[in-house]
Amino acid sequence: MRINHAARNLDYRGVFVYAHGAQMETIQIFHRASGGAVKERLFSLNGKPRELIRDSENVWCYLPGRKIGFKHYRQAAEESFPALPGGDLARIEKFYTVTEAGHSRVAGRKVHRIAITPKDVYRYGYQLWPDAASGLLLRMDVTGADGRALEKYMFTDINTDAAITDADLAPGSGGDLVWVESGRRAAGGDAGAMRWTVGAMPPGFTVTRRLRRNAPGNAAAMSHLVLGDGMAAVSIFIQPAATADNPLRGLHPMGAVHAFGRTVGDHHVTVIGEVPAATVKMVGDSVH
Repeated sequence: MRINHAARNLDYRGVFVYAHGAQMETIQIFHRASGGAVKERLFSLNGKPRELIRDSENVWCYLPGRKIGFKHYRQAAEESFPALPGGDLARIEKFYTVTEAGHSRVAGRKVHRIAITPKDVYRYGYQLWPDAASGLLLRMDVTGADGRALEKYMFTDINTDAAITDADLAPGSGGDLVWVESGRRAAGGDAGAMRWTVGAMPPGFTVTRRLRRNAPGNAAAMSHLVLGDGMAAVSIFIQPAATADNPLRGLHPMGAVHAFGRTVGDHHVTVIGEVPAATVKMVGDSVH
């Protein structure tokens, strides 16, 4: 609760690294939560220029090197570092073991260390290092079955006393971009998503959202189901097979993320989540 309260209510600026596989990205973040209106800006400090600005309703992604921008309309709850998707400890402890693991230092600050260990093979583990003073999450490791880190997020610099200005939150990417929109709620509401059923999912996972949205860069509508267990989340996208561009088939790993695709009748189903391969395959095989 303290981690999520800090991530949503503190004003802060900082630099964090995101390591996955052999890749490492360095990202600067400005986050403002004044008056209950949360807005933040993130941009890469290495590699190709990328910039992300988001508030509670929209996400704008700027890719100046490709002369393209993406606008995403947020519908499902989408938490990301330094927030957590969880919050219901009683539910989490049914499927994970939560233990305190001492103290350490991150970005020059004293932090607690919390270990969240899964009780089965259908979810990952997490190592958390929240700031002892503010509760802001300063480091998070996503760990596999062998305990090794699959992904790491860690602040190298953090300032929770700085005033975040409008200029800090304004896009720095210039030039004309071609914009693509996605996530807008499709006409007809969520009725199309209601007819799809997930026949099998790991213990603890439930369907938390059913949405009907437009596919990115495509006039066709797709159904979007969101599953969660209190910590992990899985998304299911279902669209007419005739409108699916280069549809994913079979199982595909992308670091800690796994995706699975198959055709069901005249529709294509894609399942994606930061969960083990067994989870997305179980879910994907059972959608009907």
